[in-house]
Amino acid sequence: MASGTSYNPSASGNAGQVALDKFAAMMIGRMEQMKASDWKKGWIGGASGYAGLPQNVGGRNYSGSNSLFLQLHTAANGYDLPVYLTFKQAHNLKAHVLKGEKAFPVVYWDMLVKDKNGQKISSDEYRAMSRGRAERFGGYSFYQGISSL
Repeated sequence: MASGTSYNPSASGNAGQVALDKFAAMMIGRMEQMKASDWKKGWIGGASGYAGLPQNVGGRNYSGSNSLFLQLHTAANGYDLPVYLTFKQAHNLKAHVLKGEKAFPVVYWDMLVKDKNGQKISSDEYRAMSRGRAERFGGYSFYQGISSL
């Protein structure tokens, strides 16, 4: 991490807050690094020489804040390629995770929908409903920080 602060996921019981704290520390660290070096380029790129947006091993680009944070993570660690995968994906590909590498949190956004009896309706089922039917359900946005990379 650019800021030099340690990341301890067990320090807080809330994975989402841990991820947000890590992201905030990365942003602050990168700004301090840029200020100290009289930085004239963009936030990301340059030293590592990579091109492209962060993507999973299947080729899907990360979006939103995950894209920004993974770009910062790629630059801070000098990675040549911004390609990320889970430990399970590495295992399935018969790849090996380098000693000392750590998981990196991503933010998962979804919606929680319940029917009038309080039963959860899946996001896919809710999206497949007609607009009129969907309006009868209560939707609640939420996010969850997960360490899957």
